[in-house]
Amino acid sequence: MAITAVLLAHNIGGLLSPEVMPLFTWIGDAGVELFFSLSGFLIGGLLIDLAISGITLRAIGSFYVRRVLRTLPLYYTALAICGWYYGIWNIHGYLLLQNFYPSEPRASEVSWSLVMEEFFYFFFPIIMVFFASVFGGKIRAVTLTALLLILVCAIARWVNMYHFMHHVRSVPIPVVNHHPFLRMDCAAYGVLAACLLRSRPQISDWLSIRKCAWLLSVVIVLLTICGALFIAVVRTPISTLVAWGAAWWSSPYYALQNATLDLLFAIVVALLFSMRIQFSGWLGWCVRQMSLISYSLYLFHVLVRDIVREFTPNEPEVWRLFATTASALIVSALSYYGFERPVLSIRDRLVPRQPSLPKARGSACLHPHSSDPHS
Repeated sequence: MAITAVLLAHNIGGLLSPEVMPLFTWIGDAGVELFFSLSGFLIGGLLIDLAISGITLRAIGSFYVRRVLRTLPLYYTALAICGWYYGIWNIHGYLLLQNFYPSEPRASEVSWSLVMEEFFYFFFPIIMVFFASVFGGKIRAVTLTALLLILVCAIARWVNMYHFMHHVRSVPIPVVNHHPFLRMDCAAYGVLAACLLRSRPQISDWLSIRKCAWLLSVVIVLLTICGALFIAVVRTPISTLVAWGAAWWSSPYYALQNATLDLLFAIVVALLFSMRIQFSGWLGWCVRQMSLISYSLYLFHVLVRDIVREFTPNEPEVWRLFATTASALIVSALSYYGFERPVLSIRDRLVPRQPSLPKARGSACLHPHSSDPHS
């Protein structure tokens, strides 16, 4: 769902009128926030095991090394290829600092979200060590760390937006939602969902498929409202927004719009996990393969799109959309099976994963990725 939303937003623009584009812009943004919540949920299981088994320097070092070897080898490979194709060699991209320089050209326009996840991976265990030393380890340290990030980042974004609206004398859409330190809570809501299901296994027993479906319906309605608000703000002229007192209401709106999506998608992920939906046959195979190659798709789909457009300047947009999608899937499959999986095999030999701890009855397993190399 997440990677499909991102692909749709980035590739379908040539077929749409300007009036419809804000909808697909929001769909793409929502896909990224779903990635954040899903990542937080999955990594949250690893952090919980780390806290319960004992937070040692060796365990934290192992967590860091596994995160680095999971994300950065393919990222640097894609960055070098994109830099060669676009002729952009920006050192900030290799240092994961490009989000601090929003006006600079980027070889990879999608890498801003990876930067925020990397900052989250790095700082979360450090803060967790502090809470574990003060309040004790286990799930409490993970929960308190997530809550602290959510609170501090929300306040920091609001202060930043308040300064924008009351001192800059304009109503731009600021870059606060791409700032690594202001959005370090991006995956914290998913971590909270993991902590809730792990510490309260009776919730999984209570959440029948019918109850999950009802709650999902409520969340979908709330997501629809969020999308409608976003589109309304984007399409409303600046002068009208100012007349409506945008300097006052826009500070909390811009500060919390992405956090609201992260919270709602964390609920979606927890509910879908509790429903334990199993896909079989060709549908299950397609879902599995799309999930496996999703990271490669994320890194390469824009490059593939631009190459297809360069070599098919006069072809119909529908044909180019089909060619882009098919090519991106092929390139990503080759990337996963030819590069990602061998690197992950080397990683698992160098730094074996810590075995998951036994879960309480009803909690199933908070590692749906137990056999998934995405972990």
